[in-house]
Amino acid sequence: MLTTTKDAPDAGRGHLGEAQDASLRGMAALSRSRLIDSRPRRRDDDQVLALVQDLPGSGSSWCRVFTVGLLNEAGELYREVDLPGEYAALLFTARMNANGFWRLQPGEPFFVDGYDSVFARR
Repeated sequence: MLTTTKDAPDAGRGHLGEAQDASLRGMAALSRSRLIDSRPRRRDDDQVLALVQDLPGSGSSWCRVFTVGLLNEAGELYREVDLPGEYAALLFTARMNANGFWRLQPGEPFFVDGYDSVFARR
């Protein structure tokens, strides 16, 4: 069963957009989060994790997974978050914006290719 965890094991970059294992059919997917390498966490990482843990499941076991990256104060990508479905992705974006983060666009400095969104603190 997928659960929201503080530091889930890194699934590697091959996890993007893949369907869930057939054994998970009928179970609502929850958001997952994992640290990248040994990069320093944000000072407010606990606040970010609280936002992730509070997100609802997708309501479907077959949904598109949106993967977002989070930058630390040094501008390094330090955490990945998998969001199950459009609703979770939109809700996460709204909550991050309300907490002083902004969503970087492709082509902007510090945007990391391979992610649906990348967030940094204003």
